Amino acid sequence: MGNAVGPLKQKIQPPRDDNLLSPTLSAEVSNLTARRKSSAVTVPANRRISRLDVVEGMAKLKTSGFKESQIAQYSEDVSEEKKTRIFQEYPELKEIILHMKVSIDAAYKTLDNDSMNKTMSLSVRRTFEDTYSNYFEFPNHTHRRLIGDKLANEGAARLVTTYMNILSNDGEEYIMEGYTYECVEILRSFCWNYTDVSIKLCDEFGRAGFLTHMYNDLVKFKDTYKSSEKESFIVLSAMSVIYNCAKSSSNIKYFRSMNGIVDTLLWYSKNSKDHPPTSLLAPLSTITLAYVVDDEQNDLISADDSVIDTILNLVRGALATSTHMMDGFTATELVEGLKKLASHPRNSEVIMKKGVVLSLKRMLKTGTEEEKIAAAKAVWVLAFNDRNKSEITNVHQEVVTLLTEMRSQNEHNGLRNVASGALWVLEGKSSHKANIMRKKKKKKKPGQLPADITKHMSMPMPDSDNSDEISSSSSEEDVGEEDGIPAETKHIMISYQWHYQKLMIKVKDSLEENGYRVWMDVVEMGGSTLQKMADAVEKADVVLVGLSQRYKDSVSCRTEAEYAYKCNTDVIPLLLEKDYKPDGWLGAILGAKFYFDFTNFLLYEPTFHSLQKELGSRGKRAESELKMLIADDLQMLPPIIKIKNFSEWNSEEVREWISTQNYKQIKLRELDGPELMFLKKIRTEAPEFFYRLLTEQLQLRHLKDLKKFTEALEELI
Repeated sequence: MGNAVGPLKQKIQPPRDDNLLSPTLSAEVSNLTARRKSSAVTVPANRRISRLDVVEGMAKLKTSGFKESQIAQYSEDVSEEKKTRIFQEYPELKEIILHMKVSIDAAYKTLDNDSMNKTMSLSVRRTFEDTYSNYFEFPNHTHRRLIGDKLANEGAARLVTTYMNILSNDGEEYIMEGYTYECVEILRSFCWNYTDVSIKLCDEFGRAGFLTHMYNDLVKFKDTYKSSEKESFIVLSAMSVIYNCAKSSSNIKYFRSMNGIVDTLLWYSKNSKDHPPTSLLAPLSTITLAYVVDDEQNDLISADDSVIDTILNLVRGALATSTHMMDGFTATELVEGLKKLASHPRNSEVIMKKGVVLSLKRMLKTGTEEEKIAAAKAVWVLAFNDRNKSEITNVHQEVVTLLTEMRSQNEHNGLRNVASGALWVLEGKSSHKANIMRKKKKKKKPGQLPADITKHMSMPMPDSDNSDEISSSSSEEDVGEEDGIPAETKHIMISYQWHYQKLMIKVKDSLEENGYRVWMDVVEMGGSTLQKMADAVEKADVVLVGLSQRYKDSVSCRTEAEYAYKCNTDVIPLLLEKDYKPDGWLGAILGAKFYFDFTNFLLYEPTFHSLQKELGSRGKRAESELKMLIADDLQMLPPIIKIKNFSEWNSEEVREWISTQNYKQIKLRELDGPELMFLKKIRTEAPEFFYRLLTEQLQLRHLKDLKKFTEALEELI
C-alpha cells in the first residue's frame, strides 16, 4: 500500500520550533498515502493541511478512474531495451537517476558526523525530500520503479535504516516535535511510497534490518497511537511498509523471525476499525497476515474466520466499484492475499465454502488482464484441494469454460499460461498417456499416500483413472526399464524458481560436464510446456528441487514438485535461500530429506561434489554415448549458458556475492567485476596499498572484516 498524497513542500529551515510540520499532516499523509496508484494530490507550499483536505483528497482518489491495466506487474523486470526507450522519451528521469548515486554518496559522507550529533544534516534531509517529491513528478509506475530500484542499488535502504536509528535512539525514543520529527516523517513517507513500487528496495530494507524497526514501532505504540496523530502516522506508515515488503518472498524469513508478529497483526486487524484516522490498519494488517503466517501459526487464523471474511468482503466491495478498489486495495492484490491463505488446506476449504468462486468467475469474465491472471492463479491454488477441485469442475463449470477460452484464444502469454496451469490441475493429465511402472523398492500405489501428505496435495496422477493397470509386482528385471523408458536414457530434472536461474544453470553445466543428462526449463513454464514438464518428471531418475520461499510460493513449482512426488520420482533438495525452512505442502513432500546447501558461493565445489556422490550413476550418460558426443564435438549437447568469470561480473552480480558474506559496509556494494580483479591483483603486488584501500575507501576497519574479505577474494577464480 503506498502512495502519499503529494510532495512535502514546506521550505527546509534549520531546526526551529516555530517551523514544525502541521500536526494534522501525519493523519493526512497516513490516510492518503495508503491509497495506491493514485493521482497525486499536491500539498500547496507553506500551507497547513486541514481535516477537510483529507476528506476532499479521499474523494478525488475514489473518483480518479484508475485502471490497473495501466500499471506494470509488481514483479516484472524492466528490460534494458525498455529502459533505453524510457530514458530517450524522458531524459529528465535519466538525469535524476544518474544524479542519485552522487546524492546517496554525499549522504554517506555525512553519516559519521550526523551519528555523533544525533541528527540529520540539512543536505541529507534535502536529498530524501527531493527524492520523495520525484515520486510525484513521475506518476508512471515503471518510472517510479526505476527510481526505487536505483535507490536499492545505491544503498538507500541501509542509509534510511541508519538515520531512523539515529533519530529514534535505536527505536527506543522518538522526539515528537521540531526538526527531528520532520526528518522522521520525511523518511517514513519516502519508504512508504517507494516500497510500493520497487521489490528490490523491499528486499534491501529486509537485509538492512529496517523491517524489524517497523515491527517494533507497531508493538511500542499499540496501546497509545489512537490518542496521538503523530503516533498514528508512525504506526500506519510502519504497517504499510511491512505490507509492501511482505509481498516479496525474500522478506518472509525476516518476518517469521519476529517474536509475536502474528499475534500483533491479529490484534491490529481486530482493534483498529473504531479509529477513523487509522481505519486502514485493519485491512492492512489482515492482508499482511496472509503473507507472513506459516503453517504452524495458521491455527491462529483457522480458529477465527474473521481474517478470511475481511478479505472476502473487501474483494466483493472492490468488484462492486467502477475502479475495482476498496479501502485503497485493488481487487487483484486482495485476491493475491486470498491465494496466499489458500495454500494451507484448511484455509482453502473455508475460502471455497464462503463463495469466493463467484467473485473469481466475475474477474475471469470481465476483469482486466491483471485481474484475470490473479483470479486464474487463485483457482489454480484452490484446485490443489480435492474437494475444491470437484466442486469447481462439477458445480462451477463456467469457470472451466472461461479458463479454456483464455487458454485457447488469448494472446497474452501470462494469461494463457496461468489458465493452462489451472486447467492442468482441474482436469488431470488425461491427454497424456503415461505408463508408470513403480520401482520395486517403492510399492505405494496412486491414492495410497500418507495422510499428512495428501492433505496438502491434489495433483493429477499419471493414468490415475486407470491405476489398476499400473503394475505393483515389478520383478528385478523391471528395475532396469521403468516407465517403458530404458534406464540409460533417463535424466536428472532440475525444478527451480526463476529468481535462482543463474545458480541452477551453473549446477546444470557442472552436471553435464560430469557426464549427466539434464533436463532444465530455461524459458518460463506455461501452456503446452506443462505437458513437457510432465514428460520430464516421468523420464527423470531424480528431480533436483531448488528450495526457497519463492519456490514454495510459486504455483508452477508446486505443480512440478507434487507431480514428481506422485510419480514416486526421487527428489533431492538443494537449499538456495539461506536459513529457509520448508513448511506446508513443500515440507510435507520433502519430509526429513537431507539437503545440499548451495547458499555459499565459496563452498560450491565441495557441495557439488557431495551432490554428485549422492546421484551416483543415476541420470548418467552411457560411456558409448559420451564417446560419440566427444567424437561429434559435443554437437548433440544442449546449448550451454556459461557462468561469467568473476572479472566479468557487473555491479548487481557483485552485490549478490557480497550479500552472501553479510558485510555491512555499503562501499563494497559499489564494486564491479573488473574492480574485484584489480583488488585481487594488487593484493599480491602492492599489499600495503591494498589494505589502505580497504580501510580508507571501502571502510573495512575491523580485523575480522579485513580477514574475511581477503580470504573470500582469494577464493574467487
